[in-house]
Amino acid sequence: MSNLPTISILPASLEDAPSLTRIHGDAFKDSALTDLMFGPPTEDNLNGFTGQLAELIAGDKTTRFIKAVDNDTNNIVGWSWWDFHPDYESRVKGSEAFAKNHADPPESAISPEAYKEYFRGVEVRREKWVGERPVAFLRVLVVLPEYQRKGIGAKLMTLGLEEAAAQKLPVWLESSEEGYALYKKLGFKDLNDSIVIDLAKYGESGITTTACMLLENGSS
Repeated sequence: MSNLPTISILPASLEDAPSLTRIHGDAFKDSALTDLMFGPPTEDNLNGFTGQLAELIAGDKTTRFIKAVDNDTNNIVGWSWWDFHPDYESRVKGSEAFAKNHADPPESAISPEAYKEYFRGVEVRREKWVGERPVAFLRVLVVLPEYQRKGIGAKLMTLGLEEAAAQKLPVWLESSEEGYALYKKLGFKDLNDSIVIDLAKYGESGITTTACMLLENGSS
């Protein structure tokens, strides 16, 4: 059995955006829903996502991007993206921005209707369970396939969870089936209000289940 890698958890920088895009693509390369919503990982699509990440890292004070670095290779092997809304005003602005940013499917979407169904489901459930409360959102948690099941996902959660706990913010996330066990282990509650999408409606096979989960963190 090979030794576990030694990992450093650090804030991601603007220069990391291309690496974050590549890792995200590798982590979701077998996701039919992701391809339906955003299109295949063409160069144009990847460049667009890199630009989005770079803009957020550089200028959005509500976001936190955290990277996991293999100390032996100095390569990024995973990352997480958090949104923090510590007061009512920030929460409302964040909700409005999310709705605006996801109102229209990207031109690259294979199935605009799949995109609309998923993000409509996200918005409805966030409003139902969180409303206008101050909150922290985990937007993305990805680890390269070859580095999975080595504790790196839990390490990537640490800084975000510590900040949320210090501010007594509830933490909300939408979990893939792969990440579900980790989030349960970290104390997240499954709200039993999952986003269930029948991919056959959009030309694929199978059903995807995205669990909506909440960690109250002692918030009111």
